[in-house]
Amino acid sequence: TFVSGRSITTRGIIKDLVVARLEDRPRFARVKALVNIPMEIIYVDANNKEGRADAIIGITVDVILAVPSQSIIPYEVEAVVSAVIPEGTTINDTQMNVIACVTIILKITVETELLVPSYGYCCIPECEEFAENACNAFFELPLYPQSD
Repeated sequence: TFVSGRSITTRGIIKDLVVARLEDRPRFARVKALVNIPMEIIYVDANNKEGRADAIIGITVDVILAVPSQSIIPYEVEAVVSAVIPEGTTINDTQMNVIACVTIILKITVETELLVPSYGYCCIPECEEFAENACNAFFELPLYPQSD
């Protein structure tokens, strides 16, 4: 019987990473990846003994991120993760059907030295889901051309 589950680390494992720069938006790219989250599952077996097992939750992400241009010092894509599984049911000896609460923060990192001014605030770009529907951009255009 399933009892609970939670992530055992805050660092997600990134697989199948694809970074595709956007032609119409300099310094931005479509980032697709599978983020694996290592989990610990707590269960009670048929003998009413509590047990623990390791598992992985795999989440596919497809987002648009600000990505620096190519340079000598390369950037890295990292995932900060957290997951809890408050409830679930056992399907068989190796599978469970669960409801998971998952947080994934995908970020681009570069080791750098940064001079910070003593005034103002930094502007952080919003996370934006990639839309597969090509018609959305078309329907957002004005009906007639606009004068500049």
